[in-house]
Amino acid sequence: KNFENSPRLVLSGCILVALTLGITAYFQTSGPTKRSLEAQQSYPLNPPKSALNDLLNDIQRDLSVVAASPMISEALSSFSVAWLNMSGDATATLQNLYIHGNQYPAGQKDQLNAAADDSEYTRVHKRYHPWFREYLQARDYYDVFLFDLEGNLVYSVYKEADFATNFTNGQWKATQLAQLFAAAKNAQSARDQFFKDFSAYGPSNDAPASFIGMPVTVGNMTIGVLAIQIPIKRLNSLKLNQSHFRQVAHNITCPLAPCARRIEFPAS
Repeated sequence: KNFENSPRLVLSGCILVALTLGITAYFQTSGPTKRSLEAQQSYPLNPPKSALNDLLNDIQRDLSVVAASPMISEALSSFSVAWLNMSGDATATLQNLYIHGNQYPAGQKDQLNAAADDSEYTRVHKRYHPWFREYLQARDYYDVFLFDLEGNLVYSVYKEADFATNFTNGQWKATQLAQLFAAAKNAQSARDQFFKDFSAYGPSNDAPASFIGMPVTVGNMTIGVLAIQIPIKRLNSLKLNQSHFRQVAHNITCPLAPCARRIEFPAS
């Protein structure tokens, strides 16, 4: 596939330095967090300067290709229709089925392919969930999200506390993921991608989280938003410690957009 014409990436500042600041916060977080990796103690002194650039460009291309796939638009449409056809409180029903009534422990809720009911939503989930889970695992992403146009999180792989909630007027409406949804929903182009800086994210036990997303379209019509939680595991694999992050941030120009803010690092 030809990726020479990469989609326009709309950033809230410099994505490279944002990742640097966010990962620094990650390493400063005390105690383990769900599905997070322990920070290693020693790293190479001269990491490749292109490592972060390559990772970010890879995620950007991946999101562009997947969001344009007919399978994604079909899945989003199916989940959205199933949501609308649910009786009663969709949030309460789906969280009971896929979180509270899920026999798998926290951090492993993705293992449930289908709840015990025979609802339209469960039939749709059984059809698409194995693919999304395999995709997430293959790419080492933290989570993958599908939103309808009303801001309902109609699907996520890991079924954290944000699953089946509304990001326009619900509990998580002030989060960075809610801001990303609003921006992507109102994108001027179907090729626009949006990034939100690392900050503590409640549904992930307040672990630092960052997101990238873009609209999902059918023809010229936006039908929802696809978002990815930036993969901590893959960022850790770069083997850069806090001082190296600072060096990279100061010595690599932002490849995708100009730095739009002054960067200040906390004292060592």
